[in-house]
Parts: sequence; structure tokens; C-alpha cells
Amino acid sequence: MRIYSIATVLIIPFAAAFVYIIYIGYNNSDYLNPINYWLLPLLIIIVILFLFTPQINHWWHKRNPPKLASFIIRWLETHSEFYNRLSDQDKTKFRDRLSVHLESREFSFMREEKENLPEDFKAIIAHNLIQLTFGQDDYLLDPYERVVAYNHPFPSPKKQFLHNAEVDHEDGVILISTEQLFPAMLDKHNYYNVGMHAYVEAYLNKHNKLSLPSLPEDISVKLEEISQHDFTKVRETVGYETENLHIIVINYFFIFPNRFKEMLPELYKSYANIFNQQP
Repeated sequence: MRIYSIATVLIIPFAAAFVYIIYIGYNNSDYLNPINYWLLPLLIIIVILFLFTPQINHWWHKRNPPKLASFIIRWLETHSEFYNRLSDQDKTKFRDRLSVHLESREFSFMREEKENLPEDFKAIIAHNLIQLTFGQDDYLLDPYERVVAYNHPFPSPKKQFLHNAEVDHEDGVILISTEQLFPAMLDKHNYYNVGMHAYVEAYLNKHNKLSLPSLPEDISVKLEEISQHDFTKVRETVGYETENLHIIVINYFFIFPNRFKEMLPELYKSYANIFNQQP
């Protein structure tokens, strides 16, 4: 039997003991009974466990990953080229990492009011991060702990114009338009993947001391040949100029690995070393 909230399991015996002592005290007029002195320590333990429930559950899930829903596994088997290239052992690793990520991050859907994001939506978005960090032990990309999805291009306080992807580095938030992302997960040649774009930006910001390779002068031409994307439209898709061009190049490294390796072998080798994988 899988335990989905180890913190709750830990709280129950302390809470039961707390209630039992109160019950004993209610039926006993001796308020100096030594058993009553356990009330404060028990209350402190319960409060600590309650306050640190997310961290405790995250620790537990990393060691005991929850099982992914069958419809998410079917989506991976049907639509994920990366997942289907993996060995059986690595497929298990991918599913476990995805389930831990889904349990440990806050996903919300911005409509007229903030809503919870459906599980399959969460998995499609998070797939990009699990692919990006698959070759590394630190795969959760702390402190980016929140994902906000829109079903259309959106403005934000820091970018007050319509765009499809943004990373708020101060608050640790990934913002994505599913209107652009979901088609890209199914048709990579006609849509630019803004989900991978946002996660790569967050990754490079977290690992800001990485020694990134130099990019060739004709990189935009090469990327167009690799992806079949009009490079000028990538900026339009994101919604603003991407200052660090490596964000786009790394995106293509993961999304079009075979063509990337063929067209840019030295760059492919450099990124493969950085991310400890050859997608």
C-alpha cells in the first residue's frame, strides 16, 4: 500500500495521544496529574509536523514515488519520443521522477479565477523538465516550485504585454500558455515549445556559472534547418526577445536531437556533457 502523506501518518498517533490526555483530564479533577505535562510537547510536535507537511511528504515521495495515473502513462507511450527511446529501467526512472515532481510542485490554472490544473495538464508541462534534467541527480529545479498555466497568451506585472512563456526568478514561478505548448508537444515542427523554453531559462539561471559553448555566427540559419521553424517567428511565439540565445539552442538540442547532432556536432557534444545525456 502506498502512503501519499507520510506527514499525516506521523501526526495521527501524536494527535490521538493529545486527545486521550485531554479526555483523561476531563474525567479527572486532578490537574496536577503528571500525564497532563505531555500536552505541550505533543502540541509542539503536531504543529511542527503540520507546518512542515510539504517538506516531509516530499522527502517521502522521493524515496517512495507515487504511481503515475494510467492515463498519464498512456500519454507518454503515445506522444513522448523521449520516453519511448528509453530502456525499461530508464522508463521507470522517468515515471518516478515525474510522479515526484507532480506531488511536490504547485500547479494552477489562471482563468477568471485561479483553479487547480488537471493531472494530465500537469504531466504534459512537467515532461519538459524531467527530460531536461534526466541525466542529473538534482532533477526538481528548486527553487522553481510553482507553475502557472494560461490557456492563451498573457500579460504579467513584469511583462505588460501578451506573451507565451515567462520565468519569475524572484518568486520561483514558471508561467506558460498551454495554447502554444500543447500543440508543440504533438507537432514539434510547426510549433515552438515554450514549456522547454521556460524550463531551460530557469535551469540556466539556477546554474549561472555553467561554462556554455560559443555559438556559431550562422546559428539562426542552422536552427531553421534543424527545426523547420522560421527563426523570426520564435521571438513572436515567446512574445519578446530572448536575451540568452542558448535558451533557444538548448531547446532544439532536446526537441530535435538527431538533426541537431547532424548539423551541429560540436555543440551537441558540449550540451551532452553539460546535461549528462545524449537525447
